[in-house]
Amino acid sequence: MEDNKMKKKVMVAIDDSECSHYALLWALENLGDTLSASQLFIFNAQPFANFAYLSASTYGAAPLDFITTVQENQKKLTLALLEKAKDICAKHGVDAETMTEVGDPNEKICEAVEKVNIDLLVLGSRGRGAIQRAFLGSVSNHCVQNAKCPVLVLNLSSKKMEDEKRQFENKVMVAIDERDRSYHALVWVLKHLKKSITKSALVIFAAQPLPKSKYLIFAAQLGFARMYRPESAS
Repeated sequence: MEDNKMKKKVMVAIDDSECSHYALLWALENLGDTLSASQLFIFNAQPFANFAYLSASTYGAAPLDFITTVQENQKKLTLALLEKAKDICAKHGVDAETMTEVGDPNEKICEAVEKVNIDLLVLGSRGRGAIQRAFLGSVSNHCVQNAKCPVLVLNLSSKKMEDEKRQFENKVMVAIDERDRSYHALVWVLKHLKKSITKSALVIFAAQPLPKSKYLIFAAQLGFARMYRPESAS
């Protein structure tokens, strides 16, 4: 028990999507040293079933026995999903503990992180575009903003997932600026992804913010600068 208290705690949040399944595989393949020295938790949030359509069709509340059946089936599917994930971890030599809660994934994942004192949260992203994220929201975006621990998001399209499965040639990019959190992100990658970056290209990227447009215009008027507007910005 004392040994567990000293270990770091890593949580992988999963659902039944392919990107979520691959996020777990990626963590097991690339965070092996970290996971072997940590407690691993596999978490699934069961969204509330929507019975609005049934209530409308029956002109009232949905039948209680039907609601109970749906909830029981959802629980069975969730337990099967977690058991499958636990088996995958075992095949990689990692002992995992499973957890599940019923409710909004945005809230339940962040609540579980705080409740268990998680040190690192890993989850997959469905790779939605900006418009879809605006209207449908994003669990990964919510967790990045609200989870009280570092969050590792694996944003992979279906095609890229297939490519990565065929060849585990990872490319790692660390985007940095002058802030301390940027430095800590680079240190974390060097420490926890050591095996990955020794077999792949590590790219350090820094974006230089453009000066305010009024200063550019002033400099252009004095002949010290030329105004350039990329086609993508028009």
